[in-house]
Amino acid sequence: MPRYINNLSSPIYFNQTVFVPRQEVETFDTINNQAFIRGTVFETYSIGAGNEDLLIRFNNETAWTTVTLTNGAAQTAADIVADINAAYGVVVAIDEGGYVRLEAPYDQTTSAVYIATTGSTAAATLGFVTSDVNPVDLVATRVFSFSTLAETYNIDATNNTFIFKMNTGASWIIATLTIGAARTAAQIVADINFAYETATADATKVAFAEEPVVGAGLHIKLLAPVYNNFESKIYIKNTGNTALAILGFTGNNFTPVAKSFYPSIVKTNELPLYNPIISETPISFAGAGTYYYYLTEPKECKRIQFIRVSGVGTIFTGYIQNISNIPPFTLIATETLSFNIRNYRITKVIIQASAAGSLTIRELID
Repeated sequence: MPRYINNLSSPIYFNQTVFVPRQEVETFDTINNQAFIRGTVFETYSIGAGNEDLLIRFNNETAWTTVTLTNGAAQTAADIVADINAAYGVVVAIDEGGYVRLEAPYDQTTSAVYIATTGSTAAATLGFVTSDVNPVDLVATRVFSFSTLAETYNIDATNNTFIFKMNTGASWIIATLTIGAARTAAQIVADINFAYETATADATKVAFAEEPVVGAGLHIKLLAPVYNNFESKIYIKNTGNTALAILGFTGNNFTPVAKSFYPSIVKTNELPLYNPIISETPISFAGAGTYYYYLTEPKECKRIQFIRVSGVGTIFTGYIQNISNIPPFTLIATETLSFNIRNYRITKVIIQASAAGSLTIRELID
């Protein structure tokens, strides 16, 4: 189980866990804080002069690493992975059952995987999506989205409306861009930030003029504030948004163009995983009858599951602890049932079968 620490002064409520300020908290699940992408094409790969290059970068890097894959008619995923890791210098590629997976090195605030469109002749062969400026996968405290077109921008009365919002529940914000034949990224950014502050009374900057990668020129970067201590989303409207094409953004009326659930907590330790199953007991009935099941660990058991129920027309009637505890629960074939007994100490379950059939009782720590 991993441990995390919340360095903020207020609690963070995430994934059914409360991360109290400045105190280590253990969780059952590892929080998704590493961006990754898995290719969609299964090995082997025919690599040659026309599809041997892959341009990658990670996290906050601003320069591409060019990977030149070893040529061969039947290169395996392991072969591709070895080429990528050798070129990058750190293990960022994994052979995942015959598919190539790229995983960003761990970072506390921004985890991103980039695969360039321009120059990545091997991307289609491996089954990777690409973008010259935006991550193909992003997990960040504050998500971002770059325009695909660099400055300058010819803004006129037909394309000067940019409609956006940040995070769930917010209202759409209309930024009216200043008209001009050669507007810079900085000038467009000023219009967007002015509209955001006017609409929300929040002086947080949500747009910046930045160069996404060395030599790409200045683009417009939208950066979402953090909401609820862990949520970050960018929405760009499609309907009525006349500035999309000229700036190089895509829009959607309902779905965020970028989103992340990434609480501002730091992993401090990765503890060994444990098996939450205390016991798993199959019970079979040759015909109608009653079975008394006694828990193997009544003190430790916090949940009881009834699974793998089978029997044509058979009805299983169950009682917790005592047959006088009514109403009972019932199960038929393919049904499952789970009881949370965290606040109770149960020692037995009585199962009555109406005919031949079987089920499995599983005791869980949680």
